[in-house]
Amino acid sequence: MKMNIHGKALLFICAAGVSTSLLLGSMFFLGLKEAENLLDRQVVTLAGNITQEAENFAEDEVRKRMESVILQKAYYVEIFMQELEGDVAILAKSMTNLTQENSAASAYRIYDPRQENVRSGQLYFLAGASGGSPSPKALQSANIGDVMHRLAKSYEAAPMLFYIGSKDGWSLRMDFMSNPDELIVLPAEALTPAYDTRDRYWYKLGKEAVGKDVAEIIPIYASLGGETLLACVMPYEDADGFAGVVGISIAPVVLQQEIKKEVLTEDNISFLINPQGQIVLSSAKEGTFAPNRPDFDLRKTDNQALSQAAEDMIAGNNNSKRVQVDGEDCYLVYAHVGDKGWSYGELVKLEEVRSDAQFIGLSTKKELQELQGMAAPLLEKIRIYLFCAMGMLLVVLFWVSWRWAKNFTRPFTELAEGMRRVAGGHFDEKIHISTGDEIEKLADSFNAMTDDLNVYMQELSEAQAKKAQAAAGLDVAIGIQKGLLPKAFPKSEKFSLFARMEPAKEVGGDFYDFYYLDKNRLVLTMASVDSSSHDMGKGIPAALFMAVAKNILRNCLNTNRGKNPAAALQQAMERLAEENVEKLSVNVFVGILDTGTGELSFANTSPTPALLCHGEDIEELAKREDVGELKQGRAVLAHGNVLFLYTDNVWSHSGADGSYLDLAWFQKTMAPMATESAENITLTMEAAMKSYRQKSGQEGDIALMVLRWNG
Repeated sequence: MKMNIHGKALLFICAAGVSTSLLLGSMFFLGLKEAENLLDRQVVTLAGNITQEAENFAEDEVRKRMESVILQKAYYVEIFMQELEGDVAILAKSMTNLTQENSAASAYRIYDPRQENVRSGQLYFLAGASGGSPSPKALQSANIGDVMHRLAKSYEAAPMLFYIGSKDGWSLRMDFMSNPDELIVLPAEALTPAYDTRDRYWYKLGKEAVGKDVAEIIPIYASLGGETLLACVMPYEDADGFAGVVGISIAPVVLQQEIKKEVLTEDNISFLINPQGQIVLSSAKEGTFAPNRPDFDLRKTDNQALSQAAEDMIAGNNNSKRVQVDGEDCYLVYAHVGDKGWSYGELVKLEEVRSDAQFIGLSTKKELQELQGMAAPLLEKIRIYLFCAMGMLLVVLFWVSWRWAKNFTRPFTELAEGMRRVAGGHFDEKIHISTGDEIEKLADSFNAMTDDLNVYMQELSEAQAKKAQAAAGLDVAIGIQKGLLPKAFPKSEKFSLFARMEPAKEVGGDFYDFYYLDKNRLVLTMASVDSSSHDMGKGIPAALFMAVAKNILRNCLNTNRGKNPAAALQQAMERLAEENVEKLSVNVFVGILDTGTGELSFANTSPTPALLCHGEDIEELAKREDVGELKQGRAVLAHGNVLFLYTDNVWSHSGADGSYLDLAWFQKTMAPMATESAENITLTMEAAMKSYRQKSGQEGDIALMVLRWNG
């Protein structure tokens, strides 16, 4: 059948139109399918990349936080070890004085484990190579029993072993167990002449320290029921020179009990190693960091990263490393303790760090899936529109259809490109599409998602910063401050004693202390840390300065033997002023009470005087007239007298009417309590002060101490 030109042209156009429509429709359907697949891939990629970025960020924040906190924790361990060394030095000094005074034999009871049972806290004699009864030197040295009892009271946990090893082969010992009635069980060898103190490892190490005038800290393995002991030893002298070695050994549980609130944590693995790479103390019970293994050297483990970290720790460096321990990825952060090669470290599992970051990844994936849910109906509508449009596009030229297709798919291309850039870490990416339809809404939802990502990252940063601030600030300072306050109050028919400490929101350095210099003299201390800078007088610097001040003041009073509290206090102030870069100072009242006569000698650098209550009358003791003045004096306590000590923050609080505490207020408040016990007076005064300052609130630490004389 012949066709005219018009028919051919029409057929050609129709054929071209149908072919073009089929081709264009196929391209459209393939393009939509590819766009749908691209969205699926970008959802997976974007969620994974965001999770990885958040994990890296969280790991870096935890590492920085731990590096700032670990220095404070290591310093607290160092303080404890210095206190142990100081107690051994006191023991050595006491033995030197006993051997050089040539005094008569002590009346202190010495037990012989070869013939009788010995219990916790009793002084006993091991003859060793000497073979017989205690020699005159041993009998003379028995006075050391009082010093051992006094030093043992400053520790809360047990067991603790005190021992004196003579150059003649005998030894005097006193063991303090957790049960005061517990029998001391000794190996059979210790009761024979074959047991020579001079052959013991601790004796040899102490003898090597002659002339160094420092204590040595070592682990002694399999010493107490197979458990490792941490020993501190030091030589002592007689008139002829070296006379023997003194020492104190503590079980790891004692050290752990003393520092667990500030150092050891349940979440992280905390440990302490010595210069030989041995793990002396650890919060882990099993695995790589299990303690009580004398043949284990952390530097020689097959784990190369852990071995290198151990070498770095013993070298005295402060650092952090990523290691794998017992099959788990961890961060190891460590800091040196003192200058003898000891080091303290903590391990935090990366799985715990990544939990918050993984939450962000899951949240992001959820929002992307919601975007996919919004896009699915839109793509389905587009397919329907294409079917309808194909019938209308039979007469439309290919190039018009091609241009229209290009313009139609441009928003999807921009959306996919935006997802790619966000997946690369550009969370501030925005897509600007103004089509006025569902595609524009989809772009708006994408922009809202990027805003949420920025918020999540900011919240994660703030959360990590708060954790770092909390770990490095208030908790550590409060733990240090409370951990150094004495817990057990002395019991006596002649007096009753009680004290309280109430920390402020911003912890300062106020503290109290009491201990016996000897059998009859009781030291009473009330002090507060101060600074010309408001910030430096609070927090960790003040709490650490408080610990140093308390230790130095004790050492000066022990060295002075309490003969001149003013001189001892002046010496302590001078030592604290040396290399005091923080410009901190301490205001101190020190009193030494003779519990036999009731005589009180005292010295004061604090602006607040002590109050001595005689019934309804109150006398101010050591009232200071000028700043920096050291005031001293003596008083004799009579029956019923009450000595009231307090820190200067008591005077800084105002009442509801705006007035401040004064002497008249104390006289009015304390007079009705003249016959009460020290504990009742302390608690009543504390409650009265809280009621008085209810309006102004507590601005600083408040420490109170009350002694009622019944002699």
